[in-house]
This record gives sequence, structure tokens and C-alpha cells, in this order.
Amino acid sequence: MVSAIDLDEDEVVSADSGEDKGADDEIEGSAGADSLIGGAGEDVLLGRGGADSLLGYGGDDLLKGGDGDDVMDAGAGDDDLRGGDGIDIMFGGAGDDLMDGGADSDYMEGGSGADTMDGGAGDDVLFSYWSPSAASGGYDLQDSYDPDLVRGGDGIDILMGGSGDTLEGGDGTDGFVTGTWVDPDHAVEIADFEAGDQIVVTQFDNYTGAGEVELETDGDDVTVLFDGSAVARVTNGAGVVSLADVSVIEVDAPA
Repeated sequence: MVSAIDLDEDEVVSADSGEDKGADDEIEGSAGADSLIGGAGEDVLLGRGGADSLLGYGGDDLLKGGDGDDVMDAGAGDDDLRGGDGIDIMFGGAGDDLMDGGADSDYMEGGSGADTMDGGAGDDVLFSYWSPSAASGGYDLQDSYDPDLVRGGDGIDILMGGSGDTLEGGDGTDGFVTGTWVDPDHAVEIADFEAGDQIVVTQFDNYTGAGEVELETDGDDVTVLFDGSAVARVTNGAGVVSLADVSVIEVDAPA
């Protein structure tokens, strides 16, 4: 069963509010600021104009924010999130998600699963690291191996990767963030490092090692080593990336 719901301006609608619980719902917002809430089925949530809130919950959902500064949380499932115009905040949740920020400066978290994230135009922040403690704002000593493809697009972007992730900054000066949580056998791959870009290595505040950064060249590629452990590999980085392009910061250790 597929149900369709249209809204007047500035309304809240849930797919579970009627007799169609668990159905595949299509809910379309208005030109105002709407809250659209899907159910357990494969839902389509269309925000249209205004600053909308779209919650997908279970199922393989399609969330389209449209114009305006939208917040989208797809929940579990292999979801498709499209921000459109506006400064959007997007959470993929569990599953293999497709996320496209569209125009303007967006924030994305892929969550667990092998995600494909594209910031589009604007100065975006894309966060593909994930571990069980990430949901509470923390970090684990090693993140989950869910290889993501993360593209910044045009603009000055910050891309944070985890084990097995591929980061593509696109046009503009970009920052690529990796960390000591990365599995050295599946180091973050930086696919398009350019002059002016930066690589940031994140370590925990209780780390007791020397904290030495080294670059190891293998043909056209460069591996970034932190105390001898690979945290990033820069494709075609030979002669482009230098130690001056790499910095180290501290974050709180896992509780």
C-alpha cells in the first residue's frame, strides 16, 4: 500500500498517524517549515520550500529537502538523501546511503554502512568516520570498516574519513581529516590532494607515543605515517604533499 499526503504550510505529519502504519508513504511538504516523519516502509519525503525536518526511520527512503535550510535523518535502511538549495544538515544512519548536499554549505554524517556522500557546491563538512560511540559524540580506538566514498565538490570542504574510505575534495582548498583510529591496512585514501590542501591527523589526548609524522613515497603515491602506522594514502601525491601540509590535533579519548 502506498499513501500520499500533502500539507498546508507549517505542519507536522507522520506516516504512522493513520491506518497506513508500515506502508510505503509519499509525504509532500509546503512552502513553509514542515516536519515530515516516515514510518517502517519505503517512504518518499518531499520538503519543498522552507526550513523542513525530514525523518525517514526504517526502510529504504528517499528524502528531498528542496529549497531552504533542512534537517534530514534517514534512519536505518539504504536511503537516498538530497539536500537541494540551502544549508542542510543530513544524517544517513545505518545502511548504504546516497547523500547529495546540493547547493550551499552543508553538513553530513554518513553513519554506519558503505555510504556515498557528495557535498556539492558550497563549503561543506562531510563526516564518514563511524564507530559505535560516534552516536554519543565520542570516538573508539578503531572505527568500523565500512568503506565510504566522500566527495566535497566545489568549495572549501572538510572531509573526515575512517578505515577504507576514499576522500575526493574537488575544486577549492580542502581539509582531509584522518586519525589514529584508522586500520593501517585500510588507511584513508585521499584521491585528489592539491597544493594548498591540508591533511589533519587526529590523536587521542591520552596517547603516549612520540607523535612523529613521516611521509613514505611509493611510486606516484605517498603514505602518511603516524609513529610508523599508516593513517592516509595520497594518490599521485609524490612531489605535491609535504610534511608542511600535515598537522596533528588532539581529541578526547574514549571514555
